[in-house]
Amino acid sequence: METTKYEIPPEVEARLRSKLSTAEPGEMVLLPRAVEEGTAIYQDTHITTAKDLRAAGIQVSFLVEPDDRTFVSEFSHDIVYQIAIGIAANVSWDAAKALWAYVKARCEGLADKNDPPRVRLQIARLQKDDVTIEGLTLEGPATSGIPEALLEILVGKDSDA
Repeated sequence: METTKYEIPPEVEARLRSKLSTAEPGEMVLLPRAVEEGTAIYQDTHITTAKDLRAAGIQVSFLVEPDDRTFVSEFSHDIVYQIAIGIAANVSWDAAKALWAYVKARCEGLADKNDPPRVRLQIARLQKDDVTIEGLTLEGPATSGIPEALLEILVGKDSDA
């Protein structure tokens, strides 16, 4: 697993700070991959991501209103699933596990058994107790400690996921 800095686009960061200031504790905000001419550009898979996470009990919203976003289909040969989020305040243990279970389910069956699927999780901003985490990327095979790292970052516990 690789841990690197996530360079948050300035136009995304400004909107995210504003959105998180009014968000409910634990709410996750799905972030676009870019903002061009005022329009947020999301991966098309994020349409179902929001619905599926809500069904799993996670409060989730998009960074911008529907009129200010568009969805595109683009695929990477090496990254099977990518999601970028901002999180308001503390995340519950159940919400963190539900997020990982969702990502894991999206990856299953997408790569052969000798080459596990790669996943990239980007956390733009997380306020947890007295700690603020900004610009963190976790990337690697879906089986390489990412669930443990994600859960540890989100809620401060080790995973049994």
